Amino acid sequence: MKDATATSGPARELLWRLVRPAALLVTIVSGVLVAGVWIPPDFGSPDWEFGTIHGFLDGLPLFLVGLGLLAAAALAEGRQATSSVIGVTFVVIAIAVVLAGLLMAINLPLAWRASSANPGLHAAVKKGMAKAAVQVGVMSLGCLLMAVKCLRRDRVAARS
Repeated sequence: MKDATATSGPARELLWRLVRPAALLVTIVSGVLVAGVWIPPDFGSPDWEFGTIHGFLDGLPLFLVGLGLLAAAALAEGRQATSSVIGVTFVVIAIAVVLAGLLMAINLPLAWRASSANPGLHAAVKKGMAKAAVQVGVMSLGCLLMAVKCLRRDRVAARS
């Protein structure tokens, strides 16, 4: 039986030619959904900010999967410029995730006070806070790791 990881030559090239458009499709569609939660903006409204940030964080993983597959295809095909652009995009997303987390943290005292009279709502706010904290931490660190992989690979390839 042939080892699946030993794919080379035309078969490997075909594999990445199939992955790239699928990854692009996932990235574009999920990117529109993630960006759409911010429209229309209503900064200053704690309800809008809280809901929008949760929607942003909940929709971001699919976008990151698509972007990660695009990065894998770019690295496999030796597309240095593309991997650099994707690496920088991962840095921008990491910054956006941290900023979204900070914006949510600003609203937490309001949500905490507003829910304190209702035990069910208070429990939901606690759960939302914990979920958002994990999402912000994991996604921002994951994006930075992917950025390093894209940009480091780019530097190694440029020296070769």
